Amino acid sequence: MAFVIMVRENKGLDSPVCLHWEKAKYFCIFDEEGNCEIYEKKSEEFFLKTLKEKNVRGAFALSLGLRAINLLNKMNITVYTGDFRTVREAIEKYVSKELSVVKIIYEPIK
Repeated sequence: MAFVIMVRENKGLDSPVCLHWEKAKYFCIFDEEGNCEIYEKKSEEFFLKTLKEKNVRGAFALSLGLRAINLLNKMNITVYTGDFRTVREAIEKYVSKELSVVKIIYEPIK
């Protein structure tokens, strides 16, 4: 399964995670085995096109807005969060099941 994570620098598996997706200069598409490709985030259109082409099904984030979560969910991409600072740490936490799935629940006010 392919995953995406936004990173500040291109350092492969040791790339530091970017806290704010919109400010990220790069994004990394990777799998559970540690295969990793870093792309320059040229535009939102390029980013979304690449996610579709690479059949990404998971996104890792330290923080993410409602708009982004909803967009990813509409693309059938599950959003994960947890305590990780690099791509390598994110993979390790995913494999050891130490991450949480982010879900938005809309309920009417009662």
